[in-house]
Amino acid sequence: MFVGVAVIVGPKNKVAAIILMFITAMAFDIFGRCLYNTICKRKYIPGMILLVLSTLWIGAATYVTFCPGLGKNLVDRYAVMEESAGYKNGLRINKSASNSETGEIDKLDSRDIENLMQGFTESVKTGQYTPVSVTYGLSKEDKLFSKTVNLTTIQKPSKFQDWKMQQDFGRTFRNAEVAGKIWYPKEVNDCPTLFIVHGAHDHKTQSHLGYDYLGEYLASHGYVVVSIDENMINLYGYNSVRAVLFLENMKQVIAWNHIKTNELYEKIDEANIVIAGHSRGGETVATAYLFNDYRCYPENADVEFDYHFLIKGIIAIAPTVDQYMPANRSVAIDNVNYLLIHGSHDEDVRRTMGEKQYGNVSFKGDRDCFKSLVYIYGANHGQFNDEWGLYDQTKPIGYLNNVNNFISMDDQKELLKVLTKTFLDVTLKNDDTYKSLFYDIDSYSNVLPKTAYQQSYEDSDLVSFNNFEDNTDTKTSDDSAAIIEVLNAVRWREGVRTAGLDGDRENHVLYIETKSFGDCYLNIYIPQMDLTTGRFTFSIGDNTEKDFDPTQFLDYSVRLTNAEGMQITVHNPKAIYPSMEVELFKTDSISGTSEYRHPLSTVMLDCTNFEEYEDFDMSCVKEITILLHDNNRSIEIDNIGVYIEPMEEVEEWKKQLQ
Repeated sequence: MFVGVAVIVGPKNKVAAIILMFITAMAFDIFGRCLYNTICKRKYIPGMILLVLSTLWIGAATYVTFCPGLGKNLVDRYAVMEESAGYKNGLRINKSASNSETGEIDKLDSRDIENLMQGFTESVKTGQYTPVSVTYGLSKEDKLFSKTVNLTTIQKPSKFQDWKMQQDFGRTFRNAEVAGKIWYPKEVNDCPTLFIVHGAHDHKTQSHLGYDYLGEYLASHGYVVVSIDENMINLYGYNSVRAVLFLENMKQVIAWNHIKTNELYEKIDEANIVIAGHSRGGETVATAYLFNDYRCYPENADVEFDYHFLIKGIIAIAPTVDQYMPANRSVAIDNVNYLLIHGSHDEDVRRTMGEKQYGNVSFKGDRDCFKSLVYIYGANHGQFNDEWGLYDQTKPIGYLNNVNNFISMDDQKELLKVLTKTFLDVTLKNDDTYKSLFYDIDSYSNVLPKTAYQQSYEDSDLVSFNNFEDNTDTKTSDDSAAIIEVLNAVRWREGVRTAGLDGDRENHVLYIETKSFGDCYLNIYIPQMDLTTGRFTFSIGDNTEKDFDPTQFLDYSVRLTNAEGMQITVHNPKAIYPSMEVELFKTDSISGTSEYRHPLSTVMLDCTNFEEYEDFDMSCVKEITILLHDNNRSIEIDNIGVYIEPMEEVEEWKKQLQ
């Protein structure tokens, strides 16, 4: 069983799996023959020897099948790298180097950071309010009686599917149940609200109850939390059906907010809503946000929509992407805060598929929005949900997963609580005190669970030099006057960083292959500009998988050159991990084959990050250089640009580019 299934799920180790399968099958055959010969024919000596050997092999195969894992636990390796390399507080936490009132340069010292971290630790403890929970649905146990909705206009099941749903749920898509669980703070009304939906786990598992810990925690901080039950969709439904059922749940719960006899009366602040989803639920909420302002269903315009909820943010936990594409196009959304959370040891959604959706979140007009991707080493798919746990794949296939190299479930749940609560504070309460968690997570490493974090960030104030999306001229961008050039590289090119399953709008990046000697230079030539109150930003990742030291951060520098010819440099301003090794399956460990993860990480620098910046005129910067000191490496660069404050200067810069 063990090696047979390995042939299916371990594509990198098929040869090893086939060999093990053959040997194990032979061991069972030899064991049976020898046992018969020893007992019945009394051929003791040869029979006993082979019997012992086959028993040992079968015992080893049984151990491999049922042990937690064989893989190396590398969490400690990456967790201690930052401290040993001297990165203690990451980047400065303050967003801008210039104090708008005094005009002087601000720089947080270690005491400021320590005080901020103490405040953050206090802010994420259990809150002051009393959580109250209530279920809703159509069963006798549900306190709030809801409704049914006809989903056959979105998806019409076959006769067999219709019969199967009737057997398992007592209803079909013609009368799908609107159901879930709600937590709210007892003492206060008019609360900002989170709607969350699970993904496609076993339809007999009460997946929506797996977020009880999150609902209770957030309710203690004054939030209403609604966890939506979509188990029926897990049997046969598409993600477009999930999105419509999600919106119908929102409609029902918000309707109760207006009924005086209902215990939810005036509990919800309808102008402050965030939606969240896990796995397929993570894709569902992006689609629901799209449908929220649509007038009709893209695949059938006769199906009219009329929702228009005031959704300000989206949280996607290890989401899928492209399983549903409206009119065969990837889902693209805009003007919403977006938080993506994904783990390196996700054995279900093995690629960071949400990175594609992250790239397809854009900001238009004067909306003040941001998006952040938090990549957690050692996190798996299921431990964010109490009902799912260690095994991301259904047993017996799950027995092949290495589950001994994860961070703990308590740590994963703590991370989801902290990230969600802080995101809600920023998005729904306009409290930016700890917003830096989403662009400077390094500075919070001492107060978060011990592991390695990589992070991408972008907000609506970004003035882009080049994101490699608008044309195939690697050196230029349609939206910028900047020109880039790479020196001393084996090759540099634009390429796709595939994250989705199909369709358009994949993310494109700059690939650079460094030589075996000397530094590689990425020069960005820009019109002369004032960076006194600005931040330079870019995203960088390591794509190397052979002949590199996995215990060393990338070695790089950033250099500014001004119109006077003066230069200032900062060396390794942010810890960029090398390609991160994982062993997801026991067959990986047996064959000695590792997989590697290549998350991008965003670097943001202002003048105070540079040495001797006081003697450097930041008002006339004309060239920015990224120096890559590691040889024989494959490096990815993306989203090169600047943030400039105040906004008057941003507008002036945009005019110069036109």
